[in-house]
Amino acid sequence: MTVMTEPKQILKRKMLGVLMRSVRNRAGLNVQETAALLGLPPETLLACEEGRQEAGLPVLEGLARLANLPVSYFWSETPFPSPEEHAATPRAVAIRRKMVGIRLRQAREEAGRTPQQVAEFLGCPVEEVTRCEAGQADIPFSRLEALTGLLNVELNYFLNGAKEPSAPPEEVAVPEAAAPATPPAPPPPSPAEGAPPAAGLEHLPPDIQAFLQDPTNILYIKLAMRLHNLSADTLRTLAEGILDITY
Repeated sequence: MTVMTEPKQILKRKMLGVLMRSVRNRAGLNVQETAALLGLPPETLLACEEGRQEAGLPVLEGLARLANLPVSYFWSETPFPSPEEHAATPRAVAIRRKMVGIRLRQAREEAGRTPQQVAEFLGCPVEEVTRCEAGQADIPFSRLEALTGLLNVELNYFLNGAKEPSAPPEEVAVPEAAAPATPPAPPPPSPAEGAPPAAGLEHLPPDIQAFLQDPTNILYIKLAMRLHNLSADTLRTLAEGILDITY
């Protein structure tokens, strides 16, 4: 079980804060107005936008609704505006906090994990996990995102309780007569071994082609796609936040 690292959590918190501010600006609201609608102190909302504190999923959902966006805007690669408008109220945020806590506990129990194991994974006191499961506190979004792997659920599970359907078992055909054994086919050559580049990559340098075709780099490619959708001002703010971490 891999434990979350502090630098990674700080970076996610900074990126999430930039997205929260962009959503608030899209809604045309200032910090005080948004905080009042979400039932938060203005100082808390400002701390979240600056990456000094991290919001939970109920707050993110309420903020997304204020801007007429799906909450998946905060983690999807290609966000789209929602066709429906929903009002965000402190009561709605509190109810969602309770629901997230209930589903967190349900997912933990179904995964056979104890509160102590979850706390160890997140690097936090077990009392904090218990309070989140009871709906008394928000679990920071980056921690909730990390728990999806530990508990084998998707982020949307904490919103609607739906899990991804498991793949049906494959049917195995039994031959009437045993066929002579044939040697296995050799694996396809990797780009480094002289394989032709994938379609559309021929114009790129060989090292870039190799990077894009390496499955272990998929997370970096997804992050680049996510950043590509941000405005120049948002990217500048994000870069300044990252510099605050490293210097």
